[in-house]
Amino acid sequence: MRKKFVVFRCPVCGKFTYAPLGQKTRLCSFCGKIIRIDPRTAVITDDAKRASLLVKRYNLKGGEKSYLEALKTQKEKVLDLIEEIEQTSETLPEEETSVSLSKARRMIVMLKKECSNPINIDELGKLCKKYGLEWDWVREQLELLAKEGTVIFPRPWLLQYIGEEDVEGYTPKTKHLREKKSLYQMKDLRKIIASILRERKEPTSYAELTETLTSEGFALEEIEEAMRKLFLEGLLVEPKPGYFLWVGDL
Repeated sequence: MRKKFVVFRCPVCGKFTYAPLGQKTRLCSFCGKIIRIDPRTAVITDDAKRASLLVKRYNLKGGEKSYLEALKTQKEKVLDLIEEIEQTSETLPEEETSVSLSKARRMIVMLKKECSNPINIDELGKLCKKYGLEWDWVREQLELLAKEGTVIFPRPWLLQYIGEEDVEGYTPKTKHLREKKSLYQMKDLRKIIASILRERKEPTSYAELTETLTSEGFALEEIEEAMRKLFLEGLLVEPKPGYFLWVGDL
């Protein structure tokens, strides 16, 4: 059967995005949260290209109406596909492991052992039980680790561990608070984003863009806010999840 995709709304920021049908979690390209996917409130498409086009349409002003109409039309189809996927889904075998390590250290052990190569986020969620971890807690830690650059998302539904922390002494870093930049500095940030994307003339990954900007002294929250506003103004588009392209001018 040809691989299908679902287009849905992020429950945190409200922006539309997409994922393969059957995927339960993915990284939101807009707010940076690892979100749950509810296929019952998603629009099904036959391929990734069509899904990307629908994401652009639904994120435009008034696009929500088209989304709700499509959702109503295909309600029964969605329920049938969900049932089919649940019947054929595989479960991981139970494995024993030592749980004597502290929770944070167990998480890093898991990431180093299981995620040195890209792994589906859903599969990682299943592995948490093996290491005696609660998935909701791990998901929150992964969002912090992503901001540190300890984990990356090659695709929004895939995760890879690239850190080199000493497991014995590891403590998750807390969010660094800093003074809010002035309006002048924020305008400067918009110009820097535009300059970077104009120069590359092709979709640039979210990870690469934020890495460049944080090295210039901008906080991740400031970068995300600037990108969100540029997107809403129609100056920035996301041709595929996690990649951005400049299409306007300041």
